[in-house]
Amino acid sequence: APWMAPPDERSSSLHMTAAVAAAAHRAGMAEGPGRAWLERTSAFVWERLEHPGPRPGYETKYAIDFLDAVPDRERADAALDAIARALPGRESIPVPGGTEGEALTALTIAPRPGHAGRRLFDAGAIERQLDRLAAAQQADGGWTFDWLAWDDAVAWAWRGKLTVDALRTLAANGRRAAATA
Repeated sequence: APWMAPPDERSSSLHMTAAVAAAAHRAGMAEGPGRAWLERTSAFVWERLEHPGPRPGYETKYAIDFLDAVPDRERADAALDAIARALPGRESIPVPGGTEGEALTALTIAPRPGHAGRRLFDAGAIERQLDRLAAAQQADGGWTFDWLAWDDAVAWAWRGKLTVDALRTLAANGRRAAATA
């Protein structure tokens, strides 16, 4: 998809590098054989985050996820402050190149209380999105997505992942999905 490709084919993708680095930090790789790799990867993400400015939706999402996972809270908080200045008053982040109206919600970006990205959104936005998420459960018990379904197999796989994500998000926020008949 065009919004998932780096702007220059010779450059690394910030959003995928930040996503992988966040997962590695959460997995404890900073204290093992992957330490050197994670230090280099994190340095790349930090360097990119030093250049503020508008970022595409997924790049912002994964940068925020990285900032949630890194142990350097002072540096992460400063970077989050810079992101907050670029997103004043938003409840979601548009996805340029996506489907009409496609956006990443506050819950997609910061699904659980305590996630560092929560500070970017007001509590009212979170509550409204939790209400919408709970109401979006489909008749078959699952959840669906707002982006282009490339084919039926991919749609089926994404629905499964999004259903698990929705259930986790609702549970983490003290909500339960409505039971379906």
